Amino acid sequence: CARFAGPTGPLAAQLVAGASSRVLSLAAGFRGDRTDLEVLRLSSLYQEVEQGRVLEPAQYLVGDGGRYPLLPWLMVPFPGPVVPGSPEAAFNAAHRAMCCPVRRAVRSLMGWGAIARLHEEESPRAAVACIGTCAMLHNVLLTREDYSALAPDEAEAESEREVQSQGVGTGAGSEGVEVDGRALVLRSALAATMKDLRAPD
Repeated sequence: CARFAGPTGPLAAQLVAGASSRVLSLAAGFRGDRTDLEVLRLSSLYQEVEQGRVLEPAQYLVGDGGRYPLLPWLMVPFPGPVVPGSPEAAFNAAHRAMCCPVRRAVRSLMGWGAIARLHEEESPRAAVACIGTCAMLHNVLLTREDYSALAPDEAEAESEREVQSQGVGTGAGSEGVEVDGRALVLRSALAATMKDLRAPD
């Protein structure tokens, strides 16, 4: 969930991106003071996933633990300090890696001049249209293997430090949300597979 400086105040936009940082889903125009979880729940993506119309049974999305709850289709990191070398630590490392493409997509969109000048648009509606247009152009460039507007990888380390400084778990964005038992089982099962996926020492 990204925040943009709109003409009448901050605008929130929810993005889902694939491994190549291509934007797969975008919902923009929410009030910037809404939490990431509120934005997710107001989006059509949430309704479609809940109704089983988007993801296959074995598929799931990943999101920041401090901003989203653990759901059967939304994996967040194991909270708190985890034992180094444990399946939970390996899961959290893989999770961070999977979140990198969407963070890179957001940074790339922030680099578009039109996005930087959103506050100059005549209305929030025009600003939302601008965000959508920039996302489409971002995808077109990636499809053409033109990476000139793609944010560099170097910022990933800083992004990871920022996430770690915020802490993980069910924090500000997901307070009061009951944890789904199926999601806990799935996350533990995924973590158990991490030891098989890690390269030998």
